[in-house]
Amino acid sequence: MSPDGLASQLCKDCQLCCRGHVCRVVVTDAEAPLFTTAKFSERRLVDGRQFFTHQCPHISGDGCQIYDKRPLDCQSFTCKTLSRLSLGHLSLETAKKAVLDIKADIAKLMVDLKLDHYSDLSFQQIVKAWIAQKKHQTHPLQTRAFLSIINKLDRDVYSQSSYMSVLQSSVLAKTFDLTTPAYVIDDSALDRLVFGARDVIGDTGAKLLYSVKANAVAAVLERLAPLVDGFSCSSLPEVRIVRQVVGPDAKIHFVGPGIMPGDANTLIQECERVSYNSVSLFTRYGTQAGVKVGLRVNPHLSLNRNPKYDPCRANSKLGISIYTLKAMFHENPELFRNVDGLHVHNATGITDFQNLTATVNVIAETLPDLMQHIDWINLGGGYRLQTARNPEALRDTVRMLQNRFDLNVYLEPGTALVSKAAWLVSSVIDIFESEGQNIAVLDTSINHQLEGFIYSFPAVVGNASQDGKHTYVLAGASCLAGDLLGERRFDEPLEIGSRVVFANVGAYTHAFTTRYNGLHPPSIYQLKEDQSPRLRRHFQMGDFADACGV
Repeated sequence: MSPDGLASQLCKDCQLCCRGHVCRVVVTDAEAPLFTTAKFSERRLVDGRQFFTHQCPHISGDGCQIYDKRPLDCQSFTCKTLSRLSLGHLSLETAKKAVLDIKADIAKLMVDLKLDHYSDLSFQQIVKAWIAQKKHQTHPLQTRAFLSIINKLDRDVYSQSSYMSVLQSSVLAKTFDLTTPAYVIDDSALDRLVFGARDVIGDTGAKLLYSVKANAVAAVLERLAPLVDGFSCSSLPEVRIVRQVVGPDAKIHFVGPGIMPGDANTLIQECERVSYNSVSLFTRYGTQAGVKVGLRVNPHLSLNRNPKYDPCRANSKLGISIYTLKAMFHENPELFRNVDGLHVHNATGITDFQNLTATVNVIAETLPDLMQHIDWINLGGGYRLQTARNPEALRDTVRMLQNRFDLNVYLEPGTALVSKAAWLVSSVIDIFESEGQNIAVLDTSINHQLEGFIYSFPAVVGNASQDGKHTYVLAGASCLAGDLLGERRFDEPLEIGSRVVFANVGAYTHAFTTRYNGLHPPSIYQLKEDQSPRLRRHFQMGDFADACGV
């Protein structure tokens, strides 16, 4: 049977999606008569389609009874396991085992929690029902079981799902063995993100570096070390923390825009590659014999409209102009005898790999002689690796660089490997009314999510509810009047001590955290594979005093 045939067979028998475990079902008006017993939501999508979220009435023990005539929404959905099976990356037996393991875990949990009367509910509804019973304070093992199933669903079925993030946030909000504010690193999520990036890269042979500036927490570096091919650092302190946490075998590439005068020799000794950001740095430190030298190139191809994070903005400080490099190489090729690589990074949050192809084409067409001279190229980060469109464009571009120029190709994602691998768990410390609006003051601050404040990124509140009846303005505990984290709805009224969980804070949240007003940074926890939290660091008055030179 062909891979597509195997995928269809697995999909028909799986039933996880059709039982509402991971997704809702969206139908057109013409398809609605197929679901006369389904309870449709009162809300509709922007295009007018309606949806239901509970178990599909056409599912029985034999699987989907209308598989050949199922709605277009069902036909177009392809889970992670199906994708891998279709590509030949999984055997049918392995795929079946992943599905059966999840089903067995859910069945066992329902027995353990005596939830037989919820057998017609989806897993999401079971989680919500369990939380509503307020069992979280007395059932830590069940909490871990819920989180374990959520991780498996996210890993094998609905990768990077907002549904799974909401469920996990809801469980974390009811976990009371955390001291808040708490920055929670999820080991299993880090694994999923790296494996997802590897899936996109495919069999091209491109190497994966982790960009440390996104998150330098020790728990992150430890978990990623065996999964990536090295680390990309932008300062000597980052280099030293990687060396201290990961050890002497860590492969480190330096790509920072500046080098302190006293740091150059140490960087050259500690790093496998050093990419110089300017001609000035290159001529001062990169022309000595025996040094492995890279040059950061500015291709003058802007992919971001906001100049705050556009590396190719006018008068950019990031990289040597591609036209300057072209002229210098033709005028004095001997100057570049030690240069064995190029580094380019002109993307931030880009969702289409066609932009990467365009960038590489500009470099290849402008610097063909230099490209023939070098051994490697670092294509930077800034792409939403696991969800970007046209992944085949990435693979084709990598292969072109390998075949035409015989280059080793590196990618250095930061956000893509850590963003969805951490939560910020906070507690309500005060509630009051201000001019008719409920204000909930939290024990965290906008200064713990400073990147969002600087760039106006809305905070993602994982345990909020779009249809919740209770509305609050979430406020930070600092004196800043604008220390506000947005207005959100909740299914239950907030009380003193209630938890508010912020999702997708793995990238730049810890890196940008300040101690404004003397508020301590969030304690760092590591959510291990068995879903038990391990305290890695709790910050106290002495840390604030040290930072203030006391």
